[in-house]
Amino acid sequence: MARRKKEEPIVHQNRIAEKAMILFAQKGIDNTKMDEIAAAAGYGKATLYVYFNNKEDIVSFIALKSMEKLKETIKAAVLAGGTTKEIFFSICDSLVRFQEEYPDFFEGTLQYIQIDSSDEDSMLYKIYQLGEDVNQMLCEYLKQGMEAGAFEETDDYFATILLMWGMISGVIKLAAKKEDYLRIGGNLSKEAFLRKGFEKIYRSISK
Repeated sequence: MARRKKEEPIVHQNRIAEKAMILFAQKGIDNTKMDEIAAAAGYGKATLYVYFNNKEDIVSFIALKSMEKLKETIKAAVLAGGTTKEIFFSICDSLVRFQEEYPDFFEGTLQYIQIDSSDEDSMLYKIYQLGEDVNQMLCEYLKQGMEAGAFEETDDYFATILLMWGMISGVIKLAAKKEDYLRIGGNLSKEAFLRKGFEKIYRSISK
């Protein structure tokens, strides 16, 4: 009988992280225990510690994967082409999808982007570098928009990008948390509110 091929550690890490994400979404990160993650993933608690030192390691691992996904979605939005405004809305839509898929980690996106680490092998350093890659893509988008005459001129790309992040993420988080209130109090769907918000943000940076 052939021996079963030994799986790489990353296979187990991905399996554990997948179940952990489900529990985090249901119970919150703080209220989820390691033994619950182990049981959900089908591992003994001792085996879980072979692949992750603690819950913080699992959170960082998922944050890294979510930032990789964020980079991919924003890159796809920028490369899709179209007018400056169409690309802007593609970026916003990609962030909405990211929030829906990774709500806990969307909340900490700005935090992850500004964390640095001197250890180049650490997950925090890799998360930071992915955030810098995202910022660089948005810088290029701003420059191209200025060259096309769509955006106001600026020499402070860093501040402009942070303002964009803050405004876009703020609208997305508000829409996610106040969906019922928007519908009952303002007769607005979540989608309509997001569209209005993104329109206002775009006008604030365009000519």
